[in-house]
Amino acid sequence: AGIGLDVIIGFPGETDTQFKTTYELIRSLPISYLHVFPFSPRKGTPAYHFTPKVNGKIIKERCARMRKLDQEKRKTFIKHNMNRPLQGIVQHQEDKATGQLKAVTSNYLTVRLNSKGEHIKGKLVDLRITGFDETLTVFGTLISN
Repeated sequence: AGIGLDVIIGFPGETDTQFKTTYELIRSLPISYLHVFPFSPRKGTPAYHFTPKVNGKIIKERCARMRKLDQEKRKTFIKHNMNRPLQGIVQHQEDKATGQLKAVTSNYLTVRLNSKGEHIKGKLVDLRITGFDETLTVFGTLISN
């Protein structure tokens, strides 16, 4: 299964120790990805008035560190799923010139398929992940359709 977490960085009162504890906990978990974002105060919410505020530079540094962990988690998850048979739903055509399609697997990986075929859009297909690039774009091939 692909399990992700939303992580708010810089909630008022967040200490360095709390951030480090959270980071280490997340690092130890077998999760697939993180959605990392800085706390942003919203008028009309109780948290708008919470103190102490976390310095913006510290929030930026912590977000960068957590996003790096996200990339490590994503890469590990992709590698774990390489060359395994997976099922995915073909979403839409990525590139009209090449016919490369995009599918989302049952464990939430988005896979670019080097396959042509309007007839498989919206269909459940069997696929295999064949690789990924430095941006963690995942590539695969159909094993049946």
